[in-house]
Amino acid sequence: MIFKRIFKNLFLKNQWKNIYTTQDVGQYAKIKGILEQYQIEVRTKINNDHMSGIEVSIGINKKRVSTYHIYVKVEDVHRAKDVL
Repeated sequence: MIFKRIFKNLFLKNQWKNIYTTQDVGQYAKIKGILEQYQIEVRTKINNDHMSGIEVSIGINKKRVSTYHIYVKVEDVHRAKDVL
């Protein structure tokens, strides 16, 4: 398990580059769709901002925020930027 995590962090992480980040799900879907239309392989990561119980109970940050990250292979970065 540890070897797999180390391998992933050292080897695979360097093969993909983040080319787009947004908090707008519509924009995320549009950009991802364009890249896929041009047959550019994508990987995505979604980070959710989870609220604590106290924030919900007193009415702070009722809206949950998600951040969408789109990655492409390093060799496809220039092509991806051209089509966007």
